[in-house]
Amino acid sequence: LAERAPTQWIVASSEHRLTDKAFEDLDDDERAAMLRLIARVRVAAEYRTSRRRRAQPHGDRFDFRATLRGAARTGGELVRRRTTRRRPRLRPLVFLLDVSGSMEPFARALLQYARVTAVARPAVRAFAFATQLTDLTPLLRRASDERLKAAIGAAVRDYGGGTRIGAALHAFNDRYAQRGAARGGTVVILSDGWERDDPVLVGVEMARLRRLARRIVWVNPHKRHA
Repeated sequence: LAERAPTQWIVASSEHRLTDKAFEDLDDDERAAMLRLIARVRVAAEYRTSRRRRAQPHGDRFDFRATLRGAARTGGELVRRRTTRRRPRLRPLVFLLDVSGSMEPFARALLQYARVTAVARPAVRAFAFATQLTDLTPLLRRASDERLKAAIGAAVRDYGGGTRIGAALHAFNDRYAQRGAARGGTVVILSDGWERDDPVLVGVEMARLRRLARRIVWVNPHKRHA
C-alpha cells in the first residue's frame, strides 16, 4: 500500500489580511477585529536601578547603622547582619496621541493600544492633542472598551479638529514632563506631523523633551505617502 500523504488544511487568515491593510481602508468588521488583536498585545516593561537603597535580607551592601540599631535591641549582640540593595523601578511610559482630523481613522486604534498598555502596567500616562492637550490617563483606566471612543469624544473637545503639535508639546513639557512624567522614560508620539502653526516651535519643544526623556519614538501612520 502506498503511504498516504498527510492532509494539509489551508485557511485564510483574517489576521494576515489586516497586517497588510491601512487603518483608513478597514470596514467596521475589520476594525473590530483589529481592536481585538490590539487587546492581545503584551507590553514589555523597562526598569532602571533606583538611587535609593532599601533594606533587603540578602542585599549587596552591609548596613552598619541598621545592624547597630538591631544590636541595641538584643543587649549589644550582633544577632542579625543588615544589608541593603537598590530596587529596580519601572521607567515611565507616555503616549502623546494626535486626534486631529487627519489622524481620525487611526485615533481609535491608537487609543485602544494606549488603554491596553495602561491597564497592563503602572507608570503609564496618555495624552490626546489636536489644538490643545488633554490628560487621558484616568479615563483610559476607567472606561471600558465599548465606551472608550464615546468617553474620549466627550473629554477631548478638539477631537477631529486641527493640529497644533508645537503648542501641545509646549503644554506637556511645562505641565507634566518637567514634573517627572517623562523623566528617564519613553515618550511615544503618535502623529502624522502635519503642523498648522510654525514648525520651528515643534523643533524647540522636541529638543526640550529630548533632554528629559530617555527615548522618544515618533510613529507616523502616513509615512507611506510621499
